[in-house]
Amino acid sequence: MNNVKIYSEKQMNPILKNLFRAIVLLADRSAEFAGYGQKACFELDGEKSAVFYGGEEIRFASFLDAIEVLSVSEKMDDSDVLKVILAFIKSLAFQEKATVSAEELQRILNFTRSRLSTYRVGGMPQEEVLQDFYKKWMALYQDNYTFPITRETVINAINSGETKEYIKAFDRIGRMGEVPSIKQAIDTLIENIPHDTEKILDMGAGPGYVDERIPEYYQVLAMDIDSEILRRNQRPSCLGDALHIPLVDQAVDLTITCDMLEHIKGDSLDTVVRELKRVSAKYIYIQVPYQENLLAGMAYCPQCQYEWHVNYHKNVFDEERLLPLLGEGWKAVRINYTGEISYSDNLETEFRFLDSYGISCNMVEGWKCPKCDAESVKRNAKILAMLHRNLGSRRSRFPRYSEIGVLYCKDEYAESYRAPEPSACRIEMLDRKKIEFQFDYEIGGAFGIYDNRPAVFTSCRHQRTDEKHYAFEKEEGSEKGFVGFVFPEALQAEESLVIGGQTKEPAVLTICGNTLIGEEIKLDETEIGAGAFRLELKELADFCGCRIIKLYFDSRRIELEYAGFEGGESRQYRRICFDDNQTMFHIVRDGVVRSYYKGERAYIEADNEGALRETREPLSPKEVLDCMMIRENQINDLQKQLVSSREAAAVKQEKIPEKDSMQKNQIILNELVESFLAEQVKQQADNDNRQKALENLLVAQCIQNGSQCISKPKGNWKRKARALSDRVYITLIKTPFYELLVKLGAKKLYAKIRNRRIGN
Repeated sequence: MNNVKIYSEKQMNPILKNLFRAIVLLADRSAEFAGYGQKACFELDGEKSAVFYGGEEIRFASFLDAIEVLSVSEKMDDSDVLKVILAFIKSLAFQEKATVSAEELQRILNFTRSRLSTYRVGGMPQEEVLQDFYKKWMALYQDNYTFPITRETVINAINSGETKEYIKAFDRIGRMGEVPSIKQAIDTLIENIPHDTEKILDMGAGPGYVDERIPEYYQVLAMDIDSEILRRNQRPSCLGDALHIPLVDQAVDLTITCDMLEHIKGDSLDTVVRELKRVSAKYIYIQVPYQENLLAGMAYCPQCQYEWHVNYHKNVFDEERLLPLLGEGWKAVRINYTGEISYSDNLETEFRFLDSYGISCNMVEGWKCPKCDAESVKRNAKILAMLHRNLGSRRSRFPRYSEIGVLYCKDEYAESYRAPEPSACRIEMLDRKKIEFQFDYEIGGAFGIYDNRPAVFTSCRHQRTDEKHYAFEKEEGSEKGFVGFVFPEALQAEESLVIGGQTKEPAVLTICGNTLIGEEIKLDETEIGAGAFRLELKELADFCGCRIIKLYFDSRRIELEYAGFEGGESRQYRRICFDDNQTMFHIVRDGVVRSYYKGERAYIEADNEGALRETREPLSPKEVLDCMMIRENQINDLQKQLVSSREAAAVKQEKIPEKDSMQKNQIILNELVESFLAEQVKQQADNDNRQKALENLLVAQCIQNGSQCISKPKGNWKRKARALSDRVYITLIKTPFYELLVKLGAKKLYAKIRNRRIGN
């Protein structure tokens, strides 16, 4: 049977291809799709030909467009298009008369679309006119519906041992119903399937969350390592391991792996990649968790001390690792950022810092231990929270997507791949240290302490009143209402706090802030009259590090225009606004299209310095110490001083001469720092002892700075002491430094110093 070779300007989806196959089959010919991205035409017996109707030549591109329009019509009964198709069939068959009538052609095309273009082909049709056509079709295109299985696969022991946990995870997802982040990730994957794809391997398909949404006209083989996992999958399925895929070379047009590669042990990843490349004729699409913090997903069992990742993830992926993953012969043509969109810090810096000092931290509780079935518990959560309060979110970029997907093409298909055009969107510039109500903000009843962009929280009813103001109305029967503000960057010593707005009646406004240890402290209270107001609080050096501000008001209603910190260095971020019909934002960088899913909102917010920048290296331990204002040389000096603590412990209670005051200061410093650490370890200590320890620590800081005269500082010294204690505690406790203190007898020194008078 001679071929009709078709060239097209754009990609043809499987339905359009099948309709064209059916048309040429009625002329006893087969169709070959030679490529796209060039002028539409067809070759008959090696020579370019044209479509004629009524004595006039019809552009082949227009002919293809007409068939495409016909393919989506309900009854496919456009008589004019059917007449042109019949004329085309006659020209292919070199006959004066068509082999079928217009009515028969319509029924054959309907049958092709509804039955032959799905994976549920079924058996022999009952209608006589379709039976002969069906026999010819299956003789020619049977391979389009089959996947050549070559051998029984070998399932690796590591992943097969985790299948019970995978099934539990799938069951949890099933009970949750449709999870928006999962839906977004799957929708993105499906949107990336190239139109010239027909046969797809879904490697690691699971129960079918992905392939159940892939249109039926794609032939999909679902493959996974366990028959129980595949039992609920509606697509044709096969047991198979990514390390040994039981298919022939280039068996499919596209291989997709969704959330699979992160489960592969590191030294096996290269083998999996080779297998994916071997069975894929054109494309590979890999979707994995994006820049995942594996340490945050570790669970700890108090019963058997077993520690495991709750999702059994073993790999972390970002662009630097994914783009060159397939090596020579393949090119990444599109990157998609999708799944859950977060503007919060994932605490990777904090987890890595603690891990570098051997401090285990677990935040996952209530998960069943796979060893003994006990429930996991949190470990050192307070240390993690304290460290984050000290660091703030100054270095975190946003947004953060939970999933990244990369579409790869073989080199010979990369040039013709048609990627989306870059997006044209409206950009707004916002301040990281100010909330201005000329812009819209998400206003909720609670706040996220790890949020990296300004946020508003309140229990009041709220609505926009004009272009610049947002109104907040206290609940009926409440004495006061409040509006809270969370800023990603903390208040600095040189900055002032400003709040502006208006009210229609006199009011008493109370401004409070949260300290590093979570306490709410009143900063100011003032009475205002009806009309516009601007509050400015200066000299807040004692309150440095504040990120959360609450404004209480006793009037029925207040309208706010702005709130924030002024006087310091300001950093802006971008808000990328979408049209109603846009779901993705596309940019081109380094020859690769990068697509960002917008989620449920009408905009994406992006850190301006690293706007939509992909790599976010967490801080190193040294940078962490710098952010906490603890210099490495100070720690080294303190450690040298503490080495002499044995000598200090042996010092008798007799008075030390005045000329040796510096030596005395060093001894006191050793004892005071150790006393503070002992106080922290002694978690049963009452509030009075804690305050005493904080006071001692502040005095120790004065000694370290070379102060000759030590006295209780003026002002709110407790506030300073708490901030300082957090920093020193995080740096020292449960480190080799702390172990040194224990060996030096910190508890004994603490007992000695409790009643010692400090002076020159």
